[in-house]
Amino acid sequence: MEKLKQTLASRKFWASVVGLLVVGGFWQATDVQQSELVNAITVVMGALIPVFYAISVALEDGLRGKTRESSEEE
Repeated sequence: MEKLKQTLASRKFWASVVGLLVVGGFWQATDVQQSELVNAITVVMGALIPVFYAISVALEDGLRGKTRESSEEE
């Protein structure tokens, strides 16, 4: 059960889910060949996961810093 909680809290897991949803939407919206879909998955996942991960780390660090500042002021 703990492993499931860790997985659901993982930024990499959610980046993968978002990437698959984007590719799934692309697949439903267009008539693509299987090879083109595989290429789209590779490109989207290769580009989206690092970007999503970097944004989430930056937001987390920013919020953590803001929380630290507000607790120091009290």
